[in-house]
Amino acid sequence: MISSFSIKTLPQIEEAYIVVRRTVWQVADPYTILLVVLEGECSVEMGSEQYELSPGSALLIPAAQSYRRFPAGDGMCKMMYIHFTPSEKIRELEIEEAEHEVSRLRAETEAALMKNRTDSLFSVNPLYLMPLYTDTNGELRNVAASMETLLNGLSADNALPLMLYFCQILSIVSRASCRMLRDRETYTEFRRVPAALKKAVWYVRQNYARRIALDELCRVSNLSKSQLIRLFRSEFDKTPAQYIIEFRINRAREIMLNAPDMSLKNVCAAVGFDDPHYFSRAFSKITGESPSAYRQRITRYLADERKNET
Repeated sequence: MISSFSIKTLPQIEEAYIVVRRTVWQVADPYTILLVVLEGECSVEMGSEQYELSPGSALLIPAAQSYRRFPAGDGMCKMMYIHFTPSEKIRELEIEEAEHEVSRLRAETEAALMKNRTDSLFSVNPLYLMPLYTDTNGELRNVAASMETLLNGLSADNALPLMLYFCQILSIVSRASCRMLRDRETYTEFRRVPAALKKAVWYVRQNYARRIALDELCRVSNLSKSQLIRLFRSEFDKTPAQYIIEFRINRAREIMLNAPDMSLKNVCAAVGFDDPHYFSRAFSKITGESPSAYRQRITRYLADERKNET
């Protein structure tokens, strides 16, 4: 499900605070919650789903939704809790509904730009928020750090910047959600897979930036290892491990295209590879060229584009 609501009027922050915990916590809050992990790791059970959160993860917890938070290891977890009331009731959309809305809004904007109209760029579209967002480039963590600074010294002067930082976090999560919804190939692929495999596919796409164990995929999809491997082979002609690696490499290519100055070491870490040498071998095997060769080609292409513009 994708959560969507209007932001033409700012949401109301009811409460915001930082907690450091290693305890199990279970509750149903009357307000919608955005939980952002600042340090450490934790797990959250919500309904039939279990989400693994790491630094930079943001989890949307609907109002009155019972959830259970528990530590993912022996370490403490530092979290920011933002309890808020949206200006309009949150709509829960199926993926196909949200994809259709996002595609329509994009088409309307592109049509307006073709007619030299920019008004559509300044209209406020609804937010589209998938349950879990995992930061890959540090953008959310930077905003959360600024918000944390304000929370550590609350005053009347901090109310507006606190709200603006919160809206910025919502915008980051919504942009990432819309980017996935606009990926036609991804969602054509996603819609056709058996229902039992969809949860595993979603889990990979949401957690590719960290280590993913086969046992985790089995748990979220409620499949045995043999069933899961058989379904991945029949639908994608790949094992789960191969699917994860290829998704990570494709995401790395996208990052390098959009952030050509980002170091290869940081790109490697952003897509869940601990070993840069293994990342380079996997990249070369899947794309036919090394990460550095791909970067050089992208850099030349971007330079040529800038020359053509001038």
